[in-house]
Amino acid sequence: MKGSLLSRIPYLAETVMDAHQRRRAQELVALRGGPVSGPGAFWLYNPFLSECAEPMRLHMEQGTSLPKALSELAMLAAARHWSARYAWCRHEHQAVKAGIDAGALAELREDRFPTFAEESAALVYALARALLTTGGLDDATYARGLAAFGLPALVELVAEVGYGTLVSLANATFEPDPPN
Repeated sequence: MKGSLLSRIPYLAETVMDAHQRRRAQELVALRGGPVSGPGAFWLYNPFLSECAEPMRLHMEQGTSLPKALSELAMLAAARHWSARYAWCRHEHQAVKAGIDAGALAELREDRFPTFAEESAALVYALARALLTTGGLDDATYARGLAAFGLPALVELVAEVGYGTLVSLANATFEPDPPN
């Protein structure tokens, strides 16, 4: 995946932040329990955007009806599609910890079609890939997703891929240093 050792844009120092940016940065540090990095830091250039993105991040990471492993896989599919190194680094470990096979993720990281042991993971990847490459789901793929997950979870999966695209495009454009 493409990436650099230095971000394209600097993280804002508190000394150059306006009052809204400073307040928002302090809120994020309190919410996340530590320094803000990646797109969260870049969105501080427009604190309103940051305020809008954070609830979506929290919901996508903690609040969907999809199992954590499948949510993480959807994020990784978007990260791979957009060559977003930071997003990949941030979510790969979480996906493995949640139960996605590390070998399948290695294949995905190398831009090969992954082989998943679990049918639900294979379907989530197929749905995410279709969304990312065609901008939607054909009738057969939609029906498979609906039958497997139900409408609320399918709506959330589409949103997860959309959110993963938002994050990945920010990452691929501004190229933050990968997290540790």
